[in-house]
Amino acid sequence: MFRVGYRQASLKIIIVSPVPIHILTPEYPPKSGGVADHTKILAAGLRKQGFQVLVWCPSNMGTKEEIDAGEVRPNLGRMRIQDLVPVGKRILSQGGKVLLQWVPHGYGMRSINLPFCFWIWFLAKRGICVNLMAHEVFLPMEGTLKQKAAGIVQRLMIRLLLCGSHCACASTIRYCKFLQEWSPTPAPRIQHMPIYSNISVVKGADLVLSLRKKILGAKTNGSPRFIIGHFSTFNGMITPLLKACLRQIYTVEPEICFLLMGKGSVDFERDIRIEIPEIAKSCVATGLLTSEEVSLHLQCCDIMLQPYSGGVDTRNGSALASISHGKPLATFYGLRTETLWREKGVSIYSECEDVNALCCQILLLLDDRERLARMGEAARQLYLEEFAVDISIRHFTELLSE
Repeated sequence: MFRVGYRQASLKIIIVSPVPIHILTPEYPPKSGGVADHTKILAAGLRKQGFQVLVWCPSNMGTKEEIDAGEVRPNLGRMRIQDLVPVGKRILSQGGKVLLQWVPHGYGMRSINLPFCFWIWFLAKRGICVNLMAHEVFLPMEGTLKQKAAGIVQRLMIRLLLCGSHCACASTIRYCKFLQEWSPTPAPRIQHMPIYSNISVVKGADLVLSLRKKILGAKTNGSPRFIIGHFSTFNGMITPLLKACLRQIYTVEPEICFLLMGKGSVDFERDIRIEIPEIAKSCVATGLLTSEEVSLHLQCCDIMLQPYSGGVDTRNGSALASISHGKPLATFYGLRTETLWREKGVSIYSECEDVNALCCQILLLLDDRERLARMGEAARQLYLEEFAVDISIRHFTELLSE
């Protein structure tokens, strides 16, 4: 069975290994993305623990200062064999351990880069200790024939990576089960390693109050009392459900402000103006924000409406950002939903993407200020106890010190 190690406090003394830690990642700032931010925060945290961390990434990533210092090495190129062979030689000559940030679509060749996985397996066979961090595992076996074929190849890829791994971590319990199913015998140790939010909480009550007044003052539909926030990339999986929720809430309570945050929010608001123009006056779209701006806008919200199709799990970065800022979630309960989201009292939800039921619960919660405050505090506490960066750094430190 896999180990849910992140909840277990450890009292043992960690002796940091002097050997380098090679983090292999498909993205790194200034390229945007959850894995990019996760890698940068993780590398910085491990360096503070005394590790020598070398980040290997594709071209055009990392700052000049990081590259000049040798901390970031954009030598993976397009992650073809001709790029990987010289990198492999350098890793083998330096020794150390590899931490692979795995997302199957991140390593090129249209998400079926089997040669890359053989290369990782080869490094393991030559004595390099490989630790796998699976942010995602593989595509579901559905969709077109081409998508199903890619799903088959990605299962072969994860099997090959597991054959060479000392330990395999996953961002959700569900992914841990997938890793267990596809592991060789004997299997590597498998443990749950939830991701942390890449949006740090910015202190500044006056800034938040001023911003909230500005957002509410921008509305012409009466005097809104509440701000319902939504933070995402506004992809095609979530926008139909989001539109349905906005329409339902507006029909009952037109004096609510909808704060739309993230890349794609401006285009989404434009679609709202065309399709359901009466709601447009209730919407404020921010466009792409810096992490500091996201934090301030999150703090302006009373509740976060995140209607994830299929449910919420511990790899949803927007959900983690919401609870880290003490904001309750309104979402759907589905196959991906983990029990802690219900057990800890940090979310309201409806089954089977029932928009009407979810919106009714949102409106009831907004009318119950005491319950809203309790849920917000529970959300903040859950994040601090289970997902905070220092917790994750501690468990990665333990893993890489073995």
